[in-house]
Amino acid sequence: MTSVPVYPLELEVRQDENQKQSINQLPIELLGYILHIIKDMQCDPQSYDYMWVQDIATQVCRHWRSAALATPLLWSHIYISHPPPHPGAHLYISRSGSCLLDIQMDMKASGFVREDGLVFNPYKQAEYALQTLRLIVEYGGTTNRWRSLIVRSTSAPLLENMTSFVYRSPIPELQFLSLARSGDYSSRLIMEPDSPDEQAAPGVQEETDGPHSSACDFSHPRLAHVELVELLPSTFFRTLPLISNLTRLRLACFFSSLESMSKLLSENPRLELLEIDIGAFGRGNLRELLDLATLDQLRISLLLLSDFSLKISTHHMCGIQLLKIIDAPNVEHLELNFSIDRGDAEYLYDDGNWSIPAYLAKGREHGVLQSLTIPTKDIGCGPIFPLVQKLSLNVSNYSTSWQPKAHADLFSAFPNITYLATDYHWISAMLDKPYAYPRLEDITFHVPPQKDDIRASLQTIASYVLARSNAGLPISTLRIYTRAADLFKTLEQKAKDLSLVATITEKERFRTKESVILLYSLVDTLVFRNLEPQFSAQSRMKNGEHQELEATTETENAIKIDSSDDEGEPNNMERGPVMGANELDYIQTLIGRL
Repeated sequence: MTSVPVYPLELEVRQDENQKQSINQLPIELLGYILHIIKDMQCDPQSYDYMWVQDIATQVCRHWRSAALATPLLWSHIYISHPPPHPGAHLYISRSGSCLLDIQMDMKASGFVREDGLVFNPYKQAEYALQTLRLIVEYGGTTNRWRSLIVRSTSAPLLENMTSFVYRSPIPELQFLSLARSGDYSSRLIMEPDSPDEQAAPGVQEETDGPHSSACDFSHPRLAHVELVELLPSTFFRTLPLISNLTRLRLACFFSSLESMSKLLSENPRLELLEIDIGAFGRGNLRELLDLATLDQLRISLLLLSDFSLKISTHHMCGIQLLKIIDAPNVEHLELNFSIDRGDAEYLYDDGNWSIPAYLAKGREHGVLQSLTIPTKDIGCGPIFPLVQKLSLNVSNYSTSWQPKAHADLFSAFPNITYLATDYHWISAMLDKPYAYPRLEDITFHVPPQKDDIRASLQTIASYVLARSNAGLPISTLRIYTRAADLFKTLEQKAKDLSLVATITEKERFRTKESVILLYSLVDTLVFRNLEPQFSAQSRMKNGEHQELEATTETENAIKIDSSDDEGEPNNMERGPVMGANELDYIQTLIGRL
């Protein structure tokens, strides 16, 4: 970076102005804490030259640099996105003191893509990954300091190696493990920062012949949160010894049978969060129907589970039977996401086989799950998840012929919801029941991208919100995802025209813009957000601001300062900003959000 000549008088003036800034009068400890909060507000790095706030802070002035270097937690997250060596990781680890480390290896990042042929060579990726782990240990990041390990790659051999490495290595502080064979998967690490007083110890063990060797006696006593995404069966089976006594589990992998899944879940009775995404995976015989007595025997009790998500894009019979063996009466956040094809529809909506709507609405009586062998005509009536308050629902069918009844049955299972994320098909089913769900006040609504559906969707949600308002049960917060978000935001001012709003409410049908104006007049907080290319019910739930703050992971390859110059040049650092104004504006914007 070319420095601009500064004359002594000008330098003195700039130093004086810099010191008068309110933020530069804060103690170093407080400024460092603010920088740490800002860092956790940054998104996950998506490019090779991504810059974290701590990297920028070291280039602002001496005060900011001192604050950043005096805050070891700022440097405890290591992001790897290119082949060895890793001087940036070395610098981060040297500045992290004795803090526990969060390590993320993204083998689909641009740094790997730029290596000729590497992205097509899974074995080369696996080799580089092991080299990277050894280097991290050599730099001082011994496995005794690892708090989390996130690995994303399309290389099956790499994930095999990572699984075996974790299984064989002493990582006593490991709390979070995420292995994903999908580069688009976004990990949701949720943790509280640890105190930086942990002692380092020797790290990486030599490779052994397999996961069942004598080196497999190391425990991971603090491991509580595991994510496994699209792993091949051979890799998934290697992870099974690690999946016990967890509190959080996210699973999107092949499993051989309902019996094996029942056993896996039974070894995790302390689960508080469970997400299962069957997706393109499933079990051996996808259309196998177990007899009801067998399903009864496979049931497992998860009394601490409060957050449950089940996604079934294919293999519906497998997924629906899985739902029926989970006894979780204390779930408060529920996501159901599945479609129903012609082959499964009869089974799913046959009352004699405990259809999903019937099961959700009537499966529990006096707090106890009823046996699936009881004929439906003889059962009592009680929702399977009686405490659900936040519901994300996305259920579709090859035919709409059964949906009205299914909608009514499904919604009857969740009378106490306060938050709902869904689309206009489900809102349509609620139009004639504005008094139902009296506690509902927060909705996240998905508008289909097709032009013909936009008007129908917005008219439906506007009609429902109006009906709720007339019933004395107003919706206070509404988030709408659409591709026309910027256009609809321009209509907010028109909602202040009371005569215009009154004219609109007298109509039986609304035009698209009329629906938006009406919504602005009826809802306390109306937010339009751009529809993402791959929009999911989970992202709607996540963006509903009902999730905890997500901890982020750090980048180690975007550092612009050479590690040999760790102390910096005081005269130069006092001159004030040495980067683009847009970067300082970015920091100012983040501070403004605190």
